[in-house]
Amino acid sequence: MEFKYQRFPTNNNLDIPLLDITMQPTSVHPPHKTWGSHRRDTFFNGTYNFYTSDERFTNFQRYPEQLLKSGCKYVVEPNYSTDSQLDFKWNYDAIYWKRKIARYWQDNEVFVFVDLNVDRVYQEMNLLSVPKGYAAYANRAHKHLKDHNYLLEDYELAKAHTQKDSLLYLVFGGGPQIQKMCAEYHWIWIAIDR
Repeated sequence: MEFKYQRFPTNNNLDIPLLDITMQPTSVHPPHKTWGSHRRDTFFNGTYNFYTSDERFTNFQRYPEQLLKSGCKYVVEPNYSTDSQLDFKWNYDAIYWKRKIARYWQDNEVFVFVDLNVDRVYQEMNLLSVPKGYAAYANRAHKHLKDHNYLLEDYELAKAHTQKDSLLYLVFGGGPQIQKMCAEYHWIWIAIDR
């Protein structure tokens, strides 16, 4: 069956696919690469992130198996852009597709970090279909923002959702200021490759 027609288990009335808690990462798996930063047909035994332009990975909505061909076993969910200036459907689709693709990858033995980098308005919806107890998350730091408290807010939101004292929290990019913040809070900082 063509991927776009496949259905996956859900736990919500918006039909956003449910992540498989048995396929959450429990540790970090370097090296870390941004999808599209090198040849996609090269074997890669690390962690892919999608903190890049949506155009680099929109094709996953039709062909999610492209990632599987790389041999990669650890990923951050695709980070489709969200924006409170756009309508609900646009933002719902961004969350729906990243979760559907992530669940497909999990069903094919790929461990998935939950992407927390969404517009503030959609933080709660972004956690739909993330099971309680899921404790592997990732976020994107933005150098151009003066206030990086959103990283702490997202961490606290994920921690409350997972109902655990600690979780595995990766923060990609942002430079020395963010690297220092990550050290202070015991998060894992990862440089972004372009």
